[in-house]
Amino acid sequence: MKRWTEYEVEYMLAVQDLIPIAAIARALGRTKRAVEDYRLRNGIRMSPKARSLRQADGAQTARDAANGMYGENNPNWKGGRSKDNYYYKLRQIERYPERVKARDILKREIRSGRMKRGLCEVCGDQNGQAHHDDYSKPLDVIWLCRKHHRERHRS
Repeated sequence: MKRWTEYEVEYMLAVQDLIPIAAIARALGRTKRAVEDYRLRNGIRMSPKARSLRQADGAQTARDAANGMYGENNPNWKGGRSKDNYYYKLRQIERYPERVKARDILKREIRSGRMKRGLCEVCGDQNGQAHHDDYSKPLDVIWLCRKHHRERHRS
C-alpha cells in the first residue's frame, strides 16, 4: 500500500469541491477507491458541492458536470460500450487477424517454456514486452520495456 504524501493530501483537500473523485484519483495516479478510502479513514467529509459532483455520474470534470456534458449528453458518447472489453477485443480480431495470430503463437511458446521473455534491448529492464516488426514471423520479436515499446510505435 502506497503511503499518502503531504502534497497528495493538500491537493485532494484543495480541489475536492471543484472536481469529482475520479478526476482527483487520475491526477494523483491512484484509484478512485483509494481516494474514497483515505477520506473515510481520516474523517474527511464531502461538502454539498463535492456530493453534487459525485452524483453527476460519469462526468469527467466539474465543468462537464455543471453543463450536463456526461453520459448520453457528451458528444463523445459511444453508446455505453466503453466498459465492454469483449466488444473491442472482437473488433481487434476482425481488423487485425494476423496480429492476433502472431501474439497467440508467441504466447503459446512462452507458456510451453520453448521461449523465454527477454530483457529490454534498449535499457535492460526485466519487464520486456514482445514487439513484432513483421507479423508473418511470430517468433521473430524484439524485447522492449513498456516505455521503449511505446516509443517504437510512435516513431
